[in-house]
Amino acid sequence: MFLILAAAASSVLLAPPPPAAGLAYAEAFARAQRYEETDNGAMLYRARVLYPWLGPNIPRILDACLPTPRPADLPARFTLVLSFKKGRFEALLSDSDHPVAQCLVKQMTPMLWPAPPFDDFAEEMRFDLKGEGE
Repeated sequence: MFLILAAAASSVLLAPPPPAAGLAYAEAFARAQRYEETDNGAMLYRARVLYPWLGPNIPRILDACLPTPRPADLPARFTLVLSFKKGRFEALLSDSDHPVAQCLVKQMTPMLWPAPPFDDFAEEMRFDLKGEGE
């Protein structure tokens, strides 16, 4: 599979974001973690709105971002954080400056994201492309 897209609902504890990701990423990542820990309806939004809406878009986005043939140096794992402020899409931020991760950000940022369940909602999306270069 090209992509493992996991909501923060995973029971795996994650390391803090790398310093290179910047303050905006760290702030959005913290909000995503808070919504994961407290939930308050975020799980329903993920399951019924966000991921059903995002899923059909992923093949097109991957086709645009993954070179063919697949290089061996694809990023093994990286995280994108979808951030909303005042109920509107604010940014899609990455913890990686790998060209594939940055391409995903570029492809996904202009999308018309579904309205969030909370004004300051943030969602963590983990990608794992390990082995795709083989």
